[in-house]
Amino acid sequence: AEKIGRLAVTFAEYGNKAETVKLGLSLMSLFNLSGNEAVCNLLRIMGHCEEFTDYVISNTTGWSDEKKQDLYFELAKKLRGWGKINVVEMMQADTKEKKDWLLCHGCKNNIMYAYLGFECAMKCDLYERLQNGNFSDEEFLGASDIMSGLLDEGPCQGMSALEYPIELTLLYLEECKKHNWDAEQVALITDIAVYFRSSEIENADKIEPKVKEVLERLDIHNYILENIENNTHECMHIAKIYDVDMSEHLIRLMKMDFEKYYNFCYYLFNRQQNVDEF
Repeated sequence: AEKIGRLAVTFAEYGNKAETVKLGLSLMSLFNLSGNEAVCNLLRIMGHCEEFTDYVISNTTGWSDEKKQDLYFELAKKLRGWGKINVVEMMQADTKEKKDWLLCHGCKNNIMYAYLGFECAMKCDLYERLQNGNFSDEEFLGASDIMSGLLDEGPCQGMSALEYPIELTLLYLEECKKHNWDAEQVALITDIAVYFRSSEIENADKIEPKVKEVLERLDIHNYILENIENNTHECMHIAKIYDVDMSEHLIRLMKMDFEKYYNFCYYLFNRQQNVDEF
């Protein structure tokens, strides 16, 4: 067994192919090497490679809780892909520093925010924080990332799995009033309305009127005019909320670049507007 353990470490440390390294890490997880500081340091280094992070996690089962939680937090701050998703799922939000980080930066990743939206909402106490309000700009951007992840329930649980989804969303929308927005933020606010419009969550009908109230700070017609070319779907959502006729705008876009905008022709036929011109 000792020889296999040494061979496993050799594969992990000196393997010149990814699969060889993975084999070494997999074999290492069969042994408790937590007392070998050189091996622990090797694992800390290898954990920064997204392809090996999950294998490194499997090698920390024998570590003390404090030691492995320190590693997970260190890796979470450096990684951006599946490695980050895996370590954030393993993290315990047992300090204020970790809760603050999970709020501001925990959900952001290069795969899909949906994988970490619910995880971060629960671990950073998003609902309780929104009840207190007065977010910094950094906290608000992080909360927006989490909200974006919660709305996308394709790969995992999200908004509908929360204990107080309506209350949390109303508090978030109220917080929106206190911060500046870019086009991405406006898109998120409209996505919230779209999500709850078709949701079976109790009292979901309370959300769209609140969205409409929040968006009143925009000059709706000018915003649509200025953003329709680059943010067409978002502008269509806003138009639906405010019952703005988009026919003329869509005809103009199709004349300008039919190949890019032809898929919006359904709107003209549904409303029986400008059909002859189309």
